[in-house]
Amino acid sequence: MNIIEKIESIKTHEITASENLEQYSQEIDRKNPDLNVFLETDVEGASKTAQNIDFRIKNGEKVGK
Repeated sequence: MNIIEKIESIKTHEITASENLEQYSQEIDRKNPDLNVFLETDVEGASKTAQNIDFRIKNGEKVGK
């Protein structure tokens, strides 16, 4: 799934932003030991942002890309 499709799936409630974050976080945890490309991740901050996006979408508010 490309990024545009991912954005649309979040906006159409097929997946939540929080679920998307969890998938990416798990993928980073799985692959980074071999790749060593992430110095730091802010999962807590990203989780707050994802929850805010989910709340806004649930309430019919527009969210950016």
